[in-house]
Amino acid sequence: MIEVKTQAALDKALEANANAEIILMKGDFHLEISAGKPMLIVMAAATLALIASGASSPSVVAWGTSSPRVVAWGTSSPSVVAWETSSPRVEAWETSSPRVEAWGTSSPSVVAWGFSSVYAKGAVKGTATEKVTIRTTGKVAITGGIQIDVSWSTPREWCDFYGVRVVDDIAYVYKGVNDQYRSPHGGAYTPGTTPRINNFHKGLIECGPGALYFSPHPRMTREFFSNASKFLLCPVRLDEIAVHPNGDYPQKIGAAGCCGPVVECDEDGEIIPITESVA
Repeated sequence: MIEVKTQAALDKALEANANAEIILMKGDFHLEISAGKPMLIVMAAATLALIASGASSPSVVAWGTSSPRVVAWGTSSPSVVAWETSSPRVEAWETSSPRVEAWGTSSPSVVAWGFSSVYAKGAVKGTATEKVTIRTTGKVAITGGIQIDVSWSTPREWCDFYGVRVVDDIAYVYKGVNDQYRSPHGGAYTPGTTPRINNFHKGLIECGPGALYFSPHPRMTREFFSNASKFLLCPVRLDEIAVHPNGDYPQKIGAAGCCGPVVECDEDGEIIPITESVA
């Protein structure tokens, strides 16, 4: 990550890498972006005015007492996550689709117009006009628009929400590994084997020992292993899955392990024939 304290430093960092991870330490920052997906972490001593347009998908993470302002235009899809006592303001126009999440005692607000679509999670407040679609999870307090509750609490609902294929009560999820078919913590996922553990914690904790962890799609595994070079399709029984809808990583499941052999696939989930993979 790059720490910046001036507008010039921010402009230079994004010019070098449109997808850079940048911490805004202090000062006033303004950014107009129509392409790329930078992550901007806003600290309490910094202010940010971000205008996202085109097909851009920037991420803004607000900390402390910061209050960044994010305006989404066109088909942009910014992600705004509020922590501690931050209070970001998000404006959605046209057909934009911002995602807003509230954690801790933060108080993000949303104002949405046009045919925009907003996903809000947690204590997000605001208003929306008639044609706006509002998808909500948790104690969202946005008035107006077309409200759709997308909360889930069971493994089957998790699969439905994330588009995971389920056949005969078996969910087909994914694991990202290195060239030796090892996870970041050393677990072995060699194609043809059936990885399992003996001390499944049954969801008592969201992360840590006592479970094997999986994602809904191969590309989503990179969130937990950015250097993943190989991907596995993993069959897991629904009754051996633990979900955490209100956790830090609801898109991840814990499980006792696989109920059948894992199969190598590519980043799109297409199966790689055994003759092309390393046994």
